Amino acid sequence: MISLKAFLPTLSSILEISPAALYERQRALVRLELLPTPQARGRNSGGAMATPDAVAMMLIAALATDNLSDIDSRIGTLADQEAIDRRTGKASHCRITRTKTLREAVAAVLADSTKAEYLQVEIARKANTARLVDINEDYRPTQFGRRTKVRGVELTAVFSDLSSLSREIEKANK
Repeated sequence: MISLKAFLPTLSSILEISPAALYERQRALVRLELLPTPQARGRNSGGAMATPDAVAMMLIAALATDNLSDIDSRIGTLADQEAIDRRTGKASHCRITRTKTLREAVAAVLADSTKAEYLQVEIARKANTARLVDINEDYRPTQFGRRTKVRGVELTAVFSDLSSLSREIEKANK
């Protein structure tokens, strides 16, 4: 299995963010204990590997903020947002992946390139909520986190190339 650091150039080309900026995000996520902490230097250090879960965390962090200085506990809160049932407003599971949290849902999508082909992730930055959307509209979007009214301008970051990212993870880990 390839390390997350070694996978960053591939992730960089897909996200169009420099490898250095992604590495700094990775380090920030390690400090927040959202990615594994290396126990040693070099190979087999126990650091983050390029698993669907680790790449999902990097993707969520990239979508949630443009600024490295904004990577804080809000990223973990966003990643742990639970799927919300539209009718009841209570915590539920993702209609598409059957998982509970945003991080689990994105990781499940990245682990299955056939499922990833028709999905996109949307993150509302100020509201700290997200949606997993089926662009074919076979499934209703899954909302992660409770929607609240946000004052001022709300920016939503959208990533719709989950299939390319999923295939690259599969290829890197063969």
